[in-house]
Amino acid sequence: MASVVEKLIIQAIQTFSRTKAPSTQSFQSNFSQLKLLAEKITAEDVNLHESLSKYNKKRSSNGQDAPVTYIEIFENEDVTVGIFVLKSDTRIPLHDHPHMHGILKVILGTVKIQSYSALPNVKNPTPECLKNSIAGRGDFLFSESLKKQEIVISKKMPEIACTFSDGALILTPSDKNLHEIRCVEGPSAFLDVLAPPYSSSSSEEDPRVCHYFTEAPKTQIVSNEDVNPKEDHTWLLQIPCPKEFYCDTADYCGPVINLA
Repeated sequence: MASVVEKLIIQAIQTFSRTKAPSTQSFQSNFSQLKLLAEKITAEDVNLHESLSKYNKKRSSNGQDAPVTYIEIFENEDVTVGIFVLKSDTRIPLHDHPHMHGILKVILGTVKIQSYSALPNVKNPTPECLKNSIAGRGDFLFSESLKKQEIVISKKMPEIACTFSDGALILTPSDKNLHEIRCVEGPSAFLDVLAPPYSSSSSEEDPRVCHYFTEAPKTQIVSNEDVNPKEDHTWLLQIPCPKEFYCDTADYCGPVINLA
């Protein structure tokens, strides 16, 4: 009998397969079924231990235990399914999911999630007043190579706290596509379903990559008469990956996935 994890992966493949474009109604139906399956997953279903010392871990490039551990369950050209484990008081910085759908289900501990929805066709070059102000304070928010980068104007959503007893959260290419995830009671872990994977090709980038962001100081933006976003708009500056964030990996110890 198939495990709930295996059922989840079978449904994810059916939902996100790009070999035959489904109708909007068919996709939404499959996506809803996938969300329901994700909401059934528990730490016990994937044999997740609070102590990662029980795992065969592959350390990060600097040879140290990382603040975040990633456990891959399944990946093909259409979808990736895995688990992120966060140590206490650590975070996955604000990042995007280019043209992707995602489902996040907390299975251990508590995390706080701050999401943003990028507003379509609302982009402007980084204002000179903002760059000059940041440089004047000596804050290193973005490198020289990014100073001509466009910033993303977004709508900031209310921050939410999630535990294993809460339902799954979703993101789409247009809704809540950027988010930061903070562990407030460690360790914490969440199941992550993303499609297409970051490694796949994109209509805008090849390969698809993850970008990191920080909120721009709004007081500096509105001080410029030519750049005055609305009250519910938040400006996000692309930045290099924060130095304090890096991942190691661990082997999946849950039930065998049989797709034959």
